[in-house]
Amino acid sequence: MTGIKVEELSLEDEQNCMLVIASSILLHTRLLQTAMNALADGGCILAREKVDTENVVSNGFRLETVFEKTLKDEKLLLLRKGVMVESPVVIHVTGHNYDWLPEVQTAISSSSKHHIILVTQGEPHSGILGLVNCIRREPGSDYVRIMFMGWSSLGVIRGGIVSWE
Repeated sequence: MTGIKVEELSLEDEQNCMLVIASSILLHTRLLQTAMNALADGGCILAREKVDTENVVSNGFRLETVFEKTLKDEKLLLLRKGVMVESPVVIHVTGHNYDWLPEVQTAISSSSKHHIILVTQGEPHSGILGLVNCIRREPGSDYVRIMFMGWSSLGVIRGGIVSWE
């Protein structure tokens, strides 16, 4: 494959890796912790283990098993590092004024990892879909979400939760 660079480096010096490949890592807690520290949030470990190795990734590690395949003489595990996300910031967007815009800018520019939910209700022509498409192309705006409720009779939104009254 062209454009892919494979390097063999020391894990202790690495950070924000998207993929770490290792053998017999589940049996070595210290190595597993080092790999976890090197991974970016949402990054993966591809582990080659012995067939009889138990999958014990829940012991204090934020790892989830995405894929497990047992072959003739080894077991392959794809483990994903969990993403720590704070409570969402819910911002009500209206087409009548733009008082909400500074709040959106502040939420996106903050360094904390939380979902930002832009909500519009009862305004089917608000343009929020296009706005969110543009915002999501900006650096640091991967956590922006939308809740578009074109009709006002769908429910009431409080704290990111829709209640049907």
